[in-house]
Amino acid sequence: MPKPIECVLIGIMGGIFAIATSYSTWVWAEEGLIAHSSLHKRTLIRFPVQISENENLKGTLSIPKKINPGIKLPVLLIFGGFEDAAHVLDLVRTDFQIALASFDYPFEAPRRFEFPSSLKFLPEAKALFPKSIRGIAELVKILKKRSDIDPKRVTLLGASFGAPFAVAAAAYDPSIAGLVVVHGFGLGQRTLENVLLRSWIPRLGWIAHPLAWIASRLGWYYLDIPAPESLARLLRANQSVFMITAEKDSFIPREAADALWTGFQNSGAQVTRTAMPTDHLMPGSDKIIDEIIKQIERWMSARGLS
Repeated sequence: MPKPIECVLIGIMGGIFAIATSYSTWVWAEEGLIAHSSLHKRTLIRFPVQISENENLKGTLSIPKKINPGIKLPVLLIFGGFEDAAHVLDLVRTDFQIALASFDYPFEAPRRFEFPSSLKFLPEAKALFPKSIRGIAELVKILKKRSDIDPKRVTLLGASFGAPFAVAAAAYDPSIAGLVVVHGFGLGQRTLENVLLRSWIPRLGWIAHPLAWIASRLGWYYLDIPAPESLARLLRANQSVFMITAEKDSFIPREAADALWTGFQNSGAQVTRTAMPTDHLMPGSDKIIDEIIKQIERWMSARGLS
């Protein structure tokens, strides 16, 4: 059994990456990447997204190969787990005349944690949030300059770990008209604690509870990410929000999802929430993802965003 101090240190790393790697399964399948065949109907465009004088992110834009003449496309920016942006976009199978965009995160999370070697990733993990927010802002600017993109119909989608990024970017930029949050959360410390407990209780028993409490607080404090529920309150009247929760979510505590929803309700935005009778997105959640996309399409149509 690991020593308590080692559990806390590993917990900081685990708390930082657990949702992103193991549970943000818009990307990972059990033995590789979930793959769909939707991209044969679309054109992929790669381009740099500059976030500093010396650093670019790898941006990807996916547009239909056949676009109706004179049409300016709405755009959906998608952020989920840590993986190549093209694979993330390929998860979205839609016949809508819509552009899809994303970028590779400025950090590649390890699949396994080993003490103490994994601690070297801490500085990169801490820089992930501010770099990603700058990246989203820059990506929005790039897309709005394109002649085939409608700058008034920009929507962000944040799934699981990607939700805090999407909420923050929409809060900071009132020109972003739509925000979709799938299995998102407030109460970051409580959420990380729950994720750690799922992993630690079978191995550590009762001692997992105090260790997870400490590690989750230290991890969230180290990351220095603003509370998503506080950022949600900053949304404006010209913005629309669609929040999708899982009724049987075993990773996101109900109170964490409700806290984020309360933040949206206390904002000026037009807000809608729906719950699906599912667990959190898991490896092989293809059918659930397809149903989520259909619900998003209907919501975007109703809000004039597609």
